[in-house]
Amino acid sequence: MWFEERSWSNLKMSSLIVEEWRDLWSLKIDVIVASLAYVFATTNFLNLPRLILENGGLAFVAAYGASILACVLPIIIMELSVGQLTGRAPVQAFYNICPIFKGVGMSQIIFSLFVMAHMARYLGWLMLYLFYLFWAVLAGRPGLPWLNCKNFPELQTIPCREAGSLANFTHEATTKLTTISAQSSLVQFMNALERPSGSIAEIGQFQIHILVAIGAVWISVFIAICFGVRWLGKVSFYFMICTEKKNLWT
Repeated sequence: MWFEERSWSNLKMSSLIVEEWRDLWSLKIDVIVASLAYVFATTNFLNLPRLILENGGLAFVAAYGASILACVLPIIIMELSVGQLTGRAPVQAFYNICPIFKGVGMSQIIFSLFVMAHMARYLGWLMLYLFYLFWAVLAGRPGLPWLNCKNFPELQTIPCREAGSLANFTHEATTKLTTISAQSSLVQFMNALERPSGSIAEIGQFQIHILVAIGAVWISVFIAICFGVRWLGKVSFYFMICTEKKNLWT
């Protein structure tokens, strides 16, 4: 058929160009890291032990492993195979295989934009955590803002309770536990960053620091894409390490 002949000629033409011009992975470990980041992007690879303990142990491992083998792994292999065969972006890759599949590549890009918009929020919070970490170190403050709130009075709004500390229950027996107003360090730190409004009817204040953090994430993604796969694996490795450290800190 016409699209088969056209796609085969495009594939032969693209294969000649790919072997000469396409960028290659600098190290094999970059491919592994980027693949792990793609598979475990929403759950975090080193966070799996905690998820296993909280969701039933071996039963969760069986269900999670079966879903990865049945749903995730075939899609990953198909995407990697198409990418290695054509050496093109999703739209051109599927178009070279068959022109009628061009919409599949476009839909994949649109879906990736929605996923990135969702994940940019979490990565933006990661940027803020890193900023306050370096700020605490350079300022010579003991502890971290989300663990030791008493060392950061500028972030306190109400009495706080540091991580790992016990509340002092020296009240009368008639005092209800719900009347104790001390917040944990993590909750108070997040409230200081978010500055939530009192109700849904209030617009609240414009959070410029959150906008800057999310903008830095989008710029990092843009730079990683522009510089090709030689930088993509390194950027994925950096964000994976920073995300796992943030999980350990919290």
